[in-house]
Amino acid sequence: MQAMLLLFFMSAYSFQGRYGSCSKSSSRLRHSDYDGVMMLNVLHRNQPLTVFDSAYPERISLPALLSEFSKEMMENQIFDLKYESFSKKIWLELKKERCIEIADVHSSLKAVRMKISPSSIYLKRLPNSMKFQLISEDKCLTVGNEIKYGGTSGWTLSFTDCKDNNDLQTFVMIPSLKGLMKINGKARTHRMIRRMYDTFRRIGKIIGVVDIARLRRSLH
Repeated sequence: MQAMLLLFFMSAYSFQGRYGSCSKSSSRLRHSDYDGVMMLNVLHRNQPLTVFDSAYPERISLPALLSEFSKEMMENQIFDLKYESFSKKIWLELKKERCIEIADVHSSLKAVRMKISPSSIYLKRLPNSMKFQLISEDKCLTVGNEIKYGGTSGWTLSFTDCKDNNDLQTFVMIPSLKGLMKINGKARTHRMIRRMYDTFRRIGKIIGVVDIARLRRSLH
């Protein structure tokens, strides 16, 4: 497939390029590397989407839960938002290891390494809002029960029947720099604040491009 994908930071690559060697950070992320997105449910504003067990390269499918925001977990809570403008498909790839991607696996949200086929996740923007639903196979991503995983609390995520005005199916994305500045006051510089607002604007533009509600309106 020759269609080009636009990365969150405006570079491009083909579907074929997605399955080459993985890029993995050799050390902890620096401040400049924290410029990505975090995804939150509106009822869980301090529990972003979190990938567990990313340190185990032999594991193909990894848990993806909403879990408490913290300095220790932050590297597993920062994603690059990518999309295909023609099909409106979106991807969330873990910032620190780009071959780890969020995906629908048998109606459960998982983090997977080296997917064989492109993601089938779409975004539906809610009216007059930056809030959205994530949709796969006509089902909406939904927050489930609280569980313990490795001693850490988290909320499961699965795709269930879509419902109107359901906060458990309503999500937002924020710049991860906002989280960095929350846990590290020294990072709150004028430059970082400008970058954070630039990222806010990019998130808004991407949501506008991939919004399938807008596509459906144009067909009627």
